[in-house]
Amino acid sequence: MKKTLFTIAIIAICYCSSHAQNTFPSTGNVGIGTTTPAANLSFKDVSADTGNSGITWYSGAPLNYGIYRTTGSWTTPNYQQIEISWDTGILLNPGTAFGKSYVEVTGGGLRVTNGNVAIGTTDSKGYKLAVNGSAIATSMTVKLFANWPDYVFKPTYQLPSLTDLKTYIDQNHHLSNVPSAAEVEKNGLNLGEMNKVLVQKVEELTLYLIEQNKKLTDQQKANQLQQKQIDELKKSLDNLNHRKTK
Repeated sequence: MKKTLFTIAIIAICYCSSHAQNTFPSTGNVGIGTTTPAANLSFKDVSADTGNSGITWYSGAPLNYGIYRTTGSWTTPNYQQIEISWDTGILLNPGTAFGKSYVEVTGGGLRVTNGNVAIGTTDSKGYKLAVNGSAIATSMTVKLFANWPDYVFKPTYQLPSLTDLKTYIDQNHHLSNVPSAAEVEKNGLNLGEMNKVLVQKVEELTLYLIEQNKKLTDQQKANQLQQKQIDELKKSLDNLNHRKTK
């Protein structure tokens, strides 16, 4: 009888082991490393300083993934961090422990489908990209919604006279359609619009040069004709004087 009961017990243990499951109540919280979980699933490293919590996966340095949080230890307060590294691919830290916050994207690109991006500032001033500091790029393309100023070369374009241009400069101390120094200091400089205005001014300057060249060419022709007439008149006078001396 004892052997039979022992055999049944062994079979039952093996069955339970092969179908082992953990069943939790539908209410309450689960705590790992703590007997007082504050959320549905709470983690706490009981071997670390009071207040620390974390989830980490390590597969040999530098492969690591982690979520950390502390409320007053790990050298500085309010230390929070999400780390996915190989090496340091993503590291976000809104606390002050290490002062690190950066995302490195090596493939696929980084997309911001809504909202604005601010670098070096917390206020983008409504711009899609706001940078408080210097920026450098090897290439940049600005696509304008306004017309490119090739209309300057159309026959219907009214080119301001140089007299009107001088009057405007004397009154405003800058070219028309070009922002003043005070406007640039207050509002900054729209690079796309500024390039458009500069092209317009270059095209207008080209027309002024063409016009001045035409006037100069006409003046040279007139001077040549006048010189020819003077030479002919001088020749006639010389002939007349020669006859009188005979």
